[in-house]
Amino acid sequence: MILVVFFLVGGVAGTLIAALIDRTIDRRAAITRVGWWSAMRPGAHCDACRRPLRRLDATPIIGWLHLDGRARCCGAPIPVRHLILETSGFVVGGTGLLGLLLLL
Repeated sequence: MILVVFFLVGGVAGTLIAALIDRTIDRRAAITRVGWWSAMRPGAHCDACRRPLRRLDATPIIGWLHLDGRARCCGAPIPVRHLILETSGFVVGGTGLLGLLLLL
């Protein structure tokens, strides 16, 4: 049970970091003017049409699989890099937290 909690917490952290990295690449100039927090605004949205995502659609990995890699709002393909970044966030974050637990 504790292993599941570690992977969920690690996954959430990994997903937030992945979103920050993904958005930073797109808005490098704006971030230097306004600050890094501006990269996280607006919330989860479709890359193609910029409409806000529903909660289930924005859920890491589950949303991508539920929608078969296509946006609900406009049908545009969701880049596979989102799935890869979220999955790696879960693996790295969960493994890191588990390793920290084992060291303590």
